[in-house]
Amino acid sequence: MPVHDAPQKHWFEDRWQALARRCRDAGLVPVLLGGPADRAAAARIASGVPGLVDLAGALKLDETVAAIEGATLLIGVDTGLTHMGTALEVPTVALFGSTCPYRDPRTSRSVVLYAQLDCSPCQRHPTCDGRYDCMRAFEVDRVFAEASRLLEPVA
Repeated sequence: MPVHDAPQKHWFEDRWQALARRCRDAGLVPVLLGGPADRAAAARIASGVPGLVDLAGALKLDETVAAIEGATLLIGVDTGLTHMGTALEVPTVALFGSTCPYRDPRTSRSVVLYAQLDCSPCQRHPTCDGRYDCMRAFEVDRVFAEASRLLEPVA
């Protein structure tokens, strides 16, 4: 679960916590990844989820790539780490808000969620007065359902 410091791209901390608990309860070990700028948000998220591993700001880039490559699942926002999950064919749920996403991740192991709102894509100039409606559209149940679908055995 990469964390990102651009507020218009970041999902809400309470939702990350709820999703991490759902993943943990499903037998997964939730891990937060990100850079040094993500440490404070990651610590707040981790504080509400016993068993969550907070590695934000603790790994070098090559170590982060190795962590992603060894992951069972990656759920993230529009960041390089999320794109890395798709490139490495790790099951990935990518949450796009303020930027126009790639619609075809070119692998069945990834899904891109995007809420096409009247104000989308706003890029770096949100017009929603800090509500970030595009990211608010992603409910925990939907994100978890997409992640669960990606983890189902292929017939």
